[in-house]
This record gives sequence, C-alpha cells and structure tokens, in this order.
Amino acid sequence: MEDILTFNNNIDSYKDSIINTLNLDSSILEDRINEELFNTYIELYLKDKIKNSKEIDNLFDQIIVKFAKNEKVFNKYISPLLKLKHKEYIDKIKEILDKDGYEIARNYINNDDFDYSNEIENYILTIYVKNILKNELKTIKEQTFFINYLININASDSKLDYKVIGLYPSNNNYRLFKNSKYTRIDYINYDYILINLTRFNYLKRTVDFKTALTYLINSCLNKLVKKLENNMTSSYTYDENTYRFIKENIIYMYDTDFYSSNKEYFAKDIYIKKNTNKMLLNLLDNPLFKDLDFLKDIESINTNDIKNTKDYNELEDYIDTILIKHPDIIRDNSILEIEYNLDGTKKTLPELINIRINKVNTLSNQIISLKTLYRETSDKKRKKEIETKLDNLTNNIIGIRRCHNKIIYKSLKNINVSMLERMITKYNKKEIDILEEVIEQEKNDFIKKLENNRKKIFKPSTFLKNEQFLTKEYALAARYESKLRDIRKEKEI
Repeated sequence: MEDILTFNNNIDSYKDSIINTLNLDSSILEDRINEELFNTYIELYLKDKIKNSKEIDNLFDQIIVKFAKNEKVFNKYISPLLKLKHKEYIDKIKEILDKDGYEIARNYINNDDFDYSNEIENYILTIYVKNILKNELKTIKEQTFFINYLININASDSKLDYKVIGLYPSNNNYRLFKNSKYTRIDYINYDYILINLTRFNYLKRTVDFKTALTYLINSCLNKLVKKLENNMTSSYTYDENTYRFIKENIIYMYDTDFYSSNKEYFAKDIYIKKNTNKMLLNLLDNPLFKDLDFLKDIESINTNDIKNTKDYNELEDYIDTILIKHPDIIRDNSILEIEYNLDGTKKTLPELINIRINKVNTLSNQIISLKTLYRETSDKKRKKEIETKLDNLTNNIIGIRRCHNKIIYKSLKNINVSMLERMITKYNKKEIDILEEVIEQEKNDFIKKLENNRKKIFKPSTFLKNEQFLTKEYALAARYESKLRDIRKEKEI
C-alpha cells in the first residue's frame, strides 16, 4: 500500500472503493474484499476517527453502516473497534432510531450510494421517509427523495438501481425540459425514471394529500414495473412471459389502434397492474408505516387476471398476421426464430420439437460442465461464481422449457385429435415424451386458470364466458393426453 501521505491524499477514492465493495450482494461480499485496502483504511483512518468521535456519530458513520450488511465482515473488521458484535450493533441502532431517529436519518441522507438491501441503511432511510410523509412531502427535496426511495426499494430485489427524476414547475435552478411547464435535472449514464411531481402538487393543493399520495405511489410503481418489464424483454434469456411481451410490443409498434382497443387482453398490461399492486401492498404492510393512517386508505389497483377467453387467443394469433406482412421483423428480433421462419411462416411441429430439444440439451450440457468445474475447483471465490451461474442456468432452463412447450402446444392444436396417431407415427420416444410434457403442462395451466376464474369477481357474463372457454380448452388437452396414452400403449413406447 502507498505511504501515509499518498493515502491521505486519496482517502476519498479509497472510501468510495470500499463502499462499492460493501454494496455488493452479501453472498459474494466476503470474496470481493481487498484485504490490504480495508486494513489500511481502518488502521490509518477509521481507528482514529472512531476514537475521536462521539459514540452516536460512530454508530451511524456511513462506512460502519455499510459494514453491517454482512455479519461475518462486520465482526471481523468493525466489532473490535466498536466493542459490539453484529447483533448487538443492530439492536442498538434500531433502539436509537425508534426513539428519536428523524434527526439522525435526516443527517444520514446527505450521503449517497444507498444500498436498499442493507438492513440498517434501509431502516434509516425508512425512518426518514416515515417522517417526511407525516410532513406531507412539503418540499421538492422531500418529494424527490421519496420517489427515489419508493422505486429503488422495490427495484433492489431485481438487483437494479435507478435515478428517479421529478418533473415540476420550472425555476431558475434547472434547465427546461420538453416545454416551459417542466424541468428536469440532467444525469449522465443513468437509467432514469421520470415522475410528474407537478401533478402530485396540483392534487395536493386542490384535493388533499391522500389523493395526491395515491397518485404518486401508483405512478412510481407503475413506471418501475414497466422498466422491469422492458429489462425482461431485452434480456439474454427468455421465458413464456418475456416471449409474449416481445410479441405484444411488436403489435403495439405496428398497430397501435389494435393494441389500444384490446389492451385488457394483453399479458403485458396485466403483468404491470399485478406487480404494481404487489409492490403497493408491500409498502402498506411495512410495520414502520403502521401509524400513518392516511396510507391505510390508499386503494390497491384492480388486478383481474387476464381474461382467458377466445378473444385473448385471437389476440395472440394477431402477431402471425403482422409477421407474414412484415417478415423483416423476425430478422430484427431473432428470438422469434424459435417459432417462425424468416419469411414469416410458422415452423412445423417436428421443427419446434427439435428446436426445444437442442435448446434444452445445450443448457443441460452447460450445467453438466459447470458442475464438473465446480467439483474440480478449490478456490472459494471461483466456487461462488460457479454457484451463481448454476442457479441462473437452472432457472433459465425452467422458463425456456415452459416457453417452448407453449409454442409446441399451439402448433399441436392445428392437428385434429383423431389425426394425431398418423401425424406422429415416425416420432421417437424422446419426441413423444416431450409432447406428453407439453400437454400435461397445458392441462395443469388450464386447471389453475379455472381455479382463478372462480376466485375472481367478474360480471356473470364474463365469468360464464371464461368458464366455458377454459373448460373446453381443458377437455381438448385431456383428449390429446388420452390419445397419446393410447398411442404409447399400442406402440409400447
């Protein structure tokens, strides 16, 4: 490590480097620590700082709070300095915050690089949010902090971080954005989300705070879920939802009127509503907010499941018409090649089955190779990385298999049940096994949809329409299953 003078000249950059490490996922944190850097920072700076500062300042020092994310790391580096084990530190911090935490939290938010997966840092930020909500988000600073908190605390589960920017009436501090009514702060290299604070302040002034807050919360969560959905569709992997969203986005791009008039049937729109509602309920269930009466009255969003009717099936088929007219879309969205030829026509059932076999085999071989590498690797850091890759691949293969099964079943439905034996006479055992899995998946999905339809509150006509359609589709899947069973028995497969 550099000499003391060099260290002192670069202490801020060293601190930033340590914070960046401590913000990593707790499961990999220990393996990413630069021992020399951490020990030098503690010996040359942190020890003296703790010795010469008040206890309360030490307990809420940003670096100390960051260390608290991981029990082992905290006990190794910080416990000897504070004379507190990790649990003792956590309990003490929460006790102080619960008694008189607002001023502490207000000072703490002057930091940046917040980590919402850090239990203590999240607790501090939530204490601050609770108090500014009581204050009815009077200032632009409070409003901007709240929307950043609300969006990023929900994005943290997806390991994402957004810069959230409030749009509000123009003043002399920020340059104009879009038109004279709104301004924004410019952030470079951030994936940002824009929230209309002008609307919030208007509702707060002309109606009441509860109405304004309801708008603001739903607006923030809705924008976040749309961002998460966009991340899914641009991901290197896919599942049945991601694939459907991609197709629905194409419909939106090529026929906005059709999309708008059939929006209630689009899975993407239902996904956004359901996940927005889930995040809202999590916010309302936060025990730190239990005494905020105005939050209890905020209504959740209507989240009826997608209407599983003939209308939705026809909607899903509409993409076929678009791709026949505009086959160039397939070249721009190569994922579509798992179902379509480059001229826009549909692949045959045998082709779809072989694509599924090859895709799953490729992923399965990757898993086998990684498991072999894991057994042969002694380095702990490397093992952790392999474990993460294995988890991701395992989850990916489940989603990808379901996606291909949906595509195969859609093709299978073009074959009359009575013609099934003639169509699959040359299929081998592997291909028959896949068809059986495809039909079983579809049958089970229809059972779940029937159960959901009976739990939801629909108009009688909507309920009946759904029930008739789902029952008919379930019966068809059962007929395919029975026929395939007879074919197996006859062929002794």
